[in-house]
Amino acid sequence: MVTDPEPKNSWILPRLDFRVDDLGHQGAELFFRQISNPYDAMKSAVEASWKWLYGWNEGIVLDNDRNNHKQVIKPPLAVQRVKRITLTLRPMDGVAYTFGSDDGSEKEVHFSLKHIVNSYKGDTDDKKNARVREEILGVLTHEIVHCYQYNGQGTAPGGLIEGIAEEYKWDPEEDLFLQLTNWPRETLWEAYCLDNGPG
Repeated sequence: MVTDPEPKNSWILPRLDFRVDDLGHQGAELFFRQISNPYDAMKSAVEASWKWLYGWNEGIVLDNDRNNHKQVIKPPLAVQRVKRITLTLRPMDGVAYTFGSDDGSEKEVHFSLKHIVNSYKGDTDDKKNARVREEILGVLTHEIVHCYQYNGQGTAPGGLIEGIAEEYKWDPEEDLFLQLTNWPRETLWEAYCLDNGPG
């Protein structure tokens, strides 16, 4: 009997759930036109968050298992703690928000269908489609960063928390936020690695 190999990172990926409160909404139609596989979009945002926030990926070995003579990959505690993320698309004002259970194991991202409709802008259909896709993936990534981000048990300033998530929404490889602020990377690292528990 042949079995498929376990997908990369599946042993630590949280359960990813997806819900749409109004399938007939124009925003839902635009979402599905641009995002054919919500699971893959969420998985990519989760793994990107691990990399950007903690410099961690499946190739980093953090410990050795001497009993079995092999190297063991141990993700950071914030990565291990989140067990479930639910993305809900619904008609609402605003853009999106994220909240979680008291123990941090379950997170919910609520994303505005109205915002998706309002993002469909441009002077050609190609530009409109590119713009709405970029916005959907950017907002999703921003909110997933919040799922793994530390906040000093509520003591970190909201602007700092939002600024870090926004930095990663666009292109973290470019370090645009660092270029604009001239802040040393260590300052940002200290800000979101406050060792007091995830937000």
